[in-house]
Amino acid sequence: MFHGRDIFAPAAAHLANGTALAEMGSPLPAPLRLKIPQPQHTQAGWRCQVMAVDAFGTLQLNLTRSDLEGTGVKEVRIAGERIDGLCLAFGDRPPGSLMALIDSSEHLSVAVVNGSAAARLKSGPGMEVLVVPV
Repeated sequence: MFHGRDIFAPAAAHLANGTALAEMGSPLPAPLRLKIPQPQHTQAGWRCQVMAVDAFGTLQLNLTRSDLEGTGVKEVRIAGERIDGLCLAFGDRPPGSLMALIDSSEHLSVAVVNGSAAARLKSGPGMEVLVVPV
């Protein structure tokens, strides 16, 4: 299902055309507010965590490009592994290599070229990561 096309776009069009919010459906009785953990800046670097795993096994962290503004990344430490610096593209490292890069949503992500970082590192949401600045 394509939620953006099939649900969100028609709902936005109705609202933009003046449909009252009350006419859009039943309100949620008790919405659950998610507490999104924030990265912590320490003397050792940024302590952050894996927030999501995509279908390719790429680990998206809760650290963004704006968090890193003004500094580079010396290394990323996760599950006993060390990744040197950041890459700009998956082709920057050989197949099977661990790598770190800023993804399309501006988050730091850990990946394996032509593989799954989640499987290799036995990692998922909540795993702690240390990002050491230059």
